[in-house]
Amino acid sequence: MKQFGLIPMLYIFKILLSLFVCLNLCHAQETGCFKLNAQSDLQLETSINFSKYNAFFVGEFHGVFGVPEVKLALIKYLNQTQGITDVFMEIGTGAAWMYNSYLETGDTLFINKPVLPYSQQKNYRTFWQALYNYNSGLNKKLRIHGIDFERIEFIKVLRMLKPHEKTIPLSIKNTIRFIDTVTLQNEPALYTEDFSEQNDIYEKVRAEMDANRQEFEFYYAEDFPVVARMMFNENTYRNYDKRNKAMYHNTVKEMADDGIQKFVLFAGMNHGNKNGLGTLSNRLKNNKQLQHHFAEIDMLCKDCYEGHVHFDYKGPNSFDKLVLMPIIYNNYFNTGCKYTMIATDTIEDKIAQHYSDYLILMKEQPDY
Repeated sequence: MKQFGLIPMLYIFKILLSLFVCLNLCHAQETGCFKLNAQSDLQLETSINFSKYNAFFVGEFHGVFGVPEVKLALIKYLNQTQGITDVFMEIGTGAAWMYNSYLETGDTLFINKPVLPYSQQKNYRTFWQALYNYNSGLNKKLRIHGIDFERIEFIKVLRMLKPHEKTIPLSIKNTIRFIDTVTLQNEPALYTEDFSEQNDIYEKVRAEMDANRQEFEFYYAEDFPVVARMMFNENTYRNYDKRNKAMYHNTVKEMADDGIQKFVLFAGMNHGNKNGLGTLSNRLKNNKQLQHHFAEIDMLCKDCYEGHVHFDYKGPNSFDKLVLMPIIYNNYFNTGCKYTMIATDTIEDKIAQHYSDYLILMKEQPDY
């Protein structure tokens, strides 16, 4: 009888062991590891199946030191595994034109004087250099798309596209002279008062171009579509509070105009939360073309700096910094990785699951 009773116990033990192994394997399949390779470049290693997604919203920090290398690793991974070549960023269409020109030529003239957004810090300049090197080896090149409002670099774009030895129509001479002589700020605007000054410049040129559209179209000729996209941008600083709607409009328009089927979009987490009413992420998630093929990835950081401000924890605003964030890091951060990616459905928390599909856990960022 003792031997007979032992068989069911062994059988149950094997079942429990199999379940334990299965659960751990399933959990492992829902994680990713950002590691440095032999060339000291960050790369993503993961068995997560991203093939069902056509669009990725990545909620980012704007000033945390490690963000550029994470963005670079994601762009490379999605390009290599999903064939994604279209990259949307929280910049204006003028800045996007500059970055695309740089990626085509490697000429830093396009991204200096004035310095473009996401080129202020050394780590971001390293990002663009590395992206240029990577893009140079691709048969199908990457394309940067701007969906935010225009900053002062729009003046530089208008100067660079100015035709040589072409008669300027009388009605736009004063505007062209203004474009040629207005002073450019060396750095992108960071504060309200800076935006006020550059916005006045933008609105002045925009109004003149709107009033004399036919003459400007004649003057800029084949480059006028670039000029028009920049100068009649749906997104303007004066409508700052409506940026989610405007950025969504610009994204969908770029998709339609350029026949974009797959893309990755990087924006601040104020525009994230896939189930947050009216957010850029929520609008994309509910887009008919993207429904059921959309994923949101957000960043969480422990002991990090944004600029020179230290945060014990930083992430989506709806995440409790005293409870939820420490639990996530204690349970899911893989110390064998520089950064860790996890699927939110592995976290037993409805707030995290409601907010996004995946989280990138970052920690111990240096102050720069």
